[in-house]
Amino acid sequence: MRLNSHLRNFQQIDLLNNYCINNNINLILNLGDFYDGIGGRTLEYANAMKNYQLIEESIMKLPKNDSVYHAILGGNHDRNISIYGYDPIKVFTEERTDFINLGYTHSTISLNSKNETLGVFDIHHPDIFDFKVELDDDGMNFLGLEKYLKKLYESQKRVRETSYIDIFGHTHKSQFNYL
Repeated sequence: MRLNSHLRNFQQIDLLNNYCINNNINLILNLGDFYDGIGGRTLEYANAMKNYQLIEESIMKLPKNDSVYHAILGGNHDRNISIYGYDPIKVFTEERTDFINLGYTHSTISLNSKNETLGVFDIHHPDIFDFKVELDDDGMNFLGLEKYLKKLYESQKRVRETSYIDIFGHTHKSQFNYL
C-alpha cells in the first residue's frame, strides 16, 4: 500500500491501520517528511504556523489503534519546521504513544530475540544534496549513493556489510532496485 508523503489526510492513517490489523502487521516505518515543511530551507513563518496547527491537530485527531505502531524517521521537511524552535516529530511522539521517534536523517534498527541479534537494517532520509537520484531507461541511478553510505557508516565506526538492508525515503520515486 502506498501513501502520499507528507501528512495531508488523516483518513490515510486510518486506512493504513486497518490494512495492518487485517494483515497482522504491527509496525509501520515512515521514512521522513511526515509533515510538509513548505518552503525548502527557508520556511516562511506563516507556513510554519500552519504546520504547527497541523501537528496539534494530528496529535488529537489521527486515528489510533493500540496494536499498530508507527516509527517516524524525520526528514528535511520535518526538520525545516524546527527552525522556529519547535521539533515536530519530538512534540508529536511525546503526545502519542502509538508513534515512535527515530530521530532525523538516519536510524539503525536491530531485530533481536531474547538472546541474540537476528539482524540489522538501516533507514535513511538523506538531505537532497547528499546524493542525486535520476530515472533512466534501466531504472533509478543513484549518483553518489555509495559515497554517502561509506561516509555514514565510517562515522558510526561500522562497515556497510553489518546492515542487511538500507531503506531510503526521499527519492520521490516509486521503483524498487537492488544496489
